[in-house]
Amino acid sequence: MATQATINERIDLKLSAIAAEIDNLPAIEEDWPHMLDDHQAAFLLEWDELVTRMESLDSAARSYQMTATQQAHYRDLLHKLAEAMPIVVRLGLSRPQITHTL
Repeated sequence: MATQATINERIDLKLSAIAAEIDNLPAIEEDWPHMLDDHQAAFLLEWDELVTRMESLDSAARSYQMTATQQAHYRDLLHKLAEAMPIVVRLGLSRPQITHTL
C-alpha cells in the first residue's frame, strides 16, 4: 500500500503536469489545423490520459487525501480548466467528469 508521502508526491506530479497541459492549450489550438493526423491522434490520447488524471485528482480531493497546499493548487487548476473550456469545446476534447468543488 502506498504511503501518504507517496500519495502526496503523485498528487503534486499530477497537479503540475495537468497545469502545464492546460497552459499549453492555446498553442495546441493555434497549431491544430496544421498538425499531421498522427500528431493530432497522439495529442488526443495524451488528453484522454490528462482527463483520467484530472478525475483521479477529483477523487483525491473528495476523499480528503490532499494537503491544504494541494487543495489550493487544485482550486487554481479548476479555475484554469474553466478558463480553457472554450478551447476544449472548440477542439472537441473530452471533458473531465469533475464533481468536487473546493
